[in-house]
Amino acid sequence: MNESIAEIISRLGEQYPWYFKNRRCLTMTDTYETNDSRHEGILERVTTNKFLQRARQFLYTGSEAGALGQVVSDVLRAAYPEQVGREMVRIYESREPKIRIPSLPRLTAYRAGPGASVPLVTPTITYIDLDVNDSSQGAVFKARSEWDISFVTAANWEAVREITASIGSAIAVEESKFILSRLRMISDDELAGGGPISLGDAPITFDDILDLKGAVDGEERMPTGRDYKCFLHPKRAIDLLKDQKFINSMIWGQTVNKERGELGVAAGIRFYQSGMIPEDEVWLLNPERAVAMLIHIDLTVEPIETSSTTSGVEGYEYIAARVLDGKAVAKGTIP
Repeated sequence: MNESIAEIISRLGEQYPWYFKNRRCLTMTDTYETNDSRHEGILERVTTNKFLQRARQFLYTGSEAGALGQVVSDVLRAAYPEQVGREMVRIYESREPKIRIPSLPRLTAYRAGPGASVPLVTPTITYIDLDVNDSSQGAVFKARSEWDISFVTAANWEAVREITASIGSAIAVEESKFILSRLRMISDDELAGGGPISLGDAPITFDDILDLKGAVDGEERMPTGRDYKCFLHPKRAIDLLKDQKFINSMIWGQTVNKERGELGVAAGIRFYQSGMIPEDEVWLLNPERAVAMLIHIDLTVEPIETSSTTSGVEGYEYIAARVLDGKAVAKGTIP
């Protein structure tokens, strides 16, 4: 592997451990380290890419590899806040495009007197497949920033850089919308509580959220090792921030990931706000059981050259997602 690329990947690994460290799926490390047919000649394409050559001049980096590293950094920084959907799912990673996982059965215990026989309590395990090549559950998201090189030379570089970075946010937004669409595939009778729960007119209250939690609890789908998660539109989040019961229940100072819209924790529920959630919907779920997601190829950036005068970079990812247990999901509606 080209040493300059290796140094860039190593530095990025320190900046973005959530992307590069301890991953079981394919990432940009694999793209630039392997010599398979798909990525054949990629190191040469980095050094000859006209866009990266221009970027090198504007970014004052010592090589095209350094310019690529800055582009990748910008793309990852833009993607992370928009990956709200990843907070909704149980994530599996694999270098294979298809995996088989066990469903999550509930065990049953039996009472027996002395000397009595006890029936087997372990149910027959069933399995589901997660397959990025299955059109019903798989998705490939792509976005590219492609430029006429003569324009890039004359354009304001910060504008070009911002547009290129938006590859990350564009893909992340589509990913989150896709995961949200999995929740909407749950039929009403499969939801916790037997259907959508009317929360009444806005503004919503903390009591409304507790009703959603009660619906999941009533299905005995309580999480065992994590908090519940609640997803709502920013306007509905403002409703809660004006509710004294919510404020009094909020555990300020607890570790939260504000970059992904996390507000805080109250009553064992982590709250997330996102404009991707309609104003008239509130979702509360057990993230251990609700939706499973396979990441096969995480967000990856490669140089592209589509003609003698146009050049740029392309981002893509390969995932699959499907519902595990609709009873682990409560949907609130607002007229």
